[in-house]
Amino acid sequence: MKKIFKIVIFLFLFNTSINANEIFKAYVVKVHDGDTIIIKTVNNTRIKIRLFGIDAPELQQEYGNNSKNYLLNLILNKTVNIEIKDKDQYGRSVALVYLDKLNVNYEMIINGYAWNYKKYSKDLNFENAEKIAKNKKVGLWKSISPIEPWIFRKNRL
Repeated sequence: MKKIFKIVIFLFLFNTSINANEIFKAYVVKVHDGDTIIIKTVNNTRIKIRLFGIDAPELQQEYGNNSKNYLLNLILNKTVNIEIKDKDQYGRSVALVYLDKLNVNYEMIINGYAWNYKKYSKDLNFENAEKIAKNKKVGLWKSISPIEPWIFRKNRL
């Protein structure tokens, strides 16, 4: 019985695995926060996606709900293109998300709803977007001293 169970799990994981750099269409069924969504693929598989290269404020932080709501209004119940970049330590697929030709990850940064996550991304467009958002004082940059989510999480532990 254990052997059959292991085979079933293996086949499930094999059939739902997604490779890096794979691009596919999906429907956004949930926005968890400003950098995590749930998508439904064409074969009705639900996948948790962490947006690549950004880190949005935690929901308990200032601008956390604003960040979530911005992303929700942008892509919830819409078809997007997903470009898988990696898997994170929690097993989530990490991806660039496109609404038509609009890079959603970039939009989150340039509108002040997320940081450029320099630890994981060396994208100069993301870096420049963060500088522009800071200079314009939009979104979280309206705050006098916004706390980076990775520091907020570290201090909570």
